[in-house]
Amino acid sequence: MVAAGPIVSTLDYRRLFWIPVAIVVATVLIAVAYVPESPNRAQGKVSWYGAGLLSAWLIDLRVMRLPAAWTTSVAALLFGAGMYAIWSFLPGFVQTPVTAGYGFGASVTASGLLAVLCLAAPGAALLVPARRQGRTPTPAAASATRAPARVR
Repeated sequence: MVAAGPIVSTLDYRRLFWIPVAIVVATVLIAVAYVPESPNRAQGKVSWYGAGLLSAWLIDLRVMRLPAAWTTSVAALLFGAGMYAIWSFLPGFVQTPVTAGYGFGASVTASGLLAVLCLAAPGAALLVPARRQGRTPTPAAASATRAPARVR
C-alpha cells in the first residue's frame, strides 16, 4: 500500500501489477534452482473427515464461560474489525476530493504515508513510559492511530 503511491505517481498504474509478477517469477526461479527436490513422495490423500474430527476439539468452548476468555475474544474481534475498517476505508476517504465535502483530496502517495502512521502508532506508543500513561500505553496508541484521520 505504501509502495503503491510512488509507483502510481511516477509510473503507469499497470506497473503496480507487473512489479509483483516479476518478483514472484524471480522467487520461483530461485526456489527451483536452489531448493533440492525431496526424494520422499507422500502417498495417499488427505482425510478431511479425520482432519475435522481432530480440529473440532482444539478449542474447548467451556472456556468461553470465563469472563476473561470471552472478553478477550470479543476485544480481539473488535480490534481486528477496526483495523480492517481502517485499511479498507482510509485510502478511499483520504483520496476523495475536497469538493465532495468530506475527503482530503490527497494523492495515492499521501494516502500510503498516512497508512504508515497507522502502522507505526502502536509501536511508538510502547515507547511512552508507563508512569505517564498508566499501566498500559493503549490510550496513546488509540490516539495516535486516530491522528491520520485528523490531518487535513
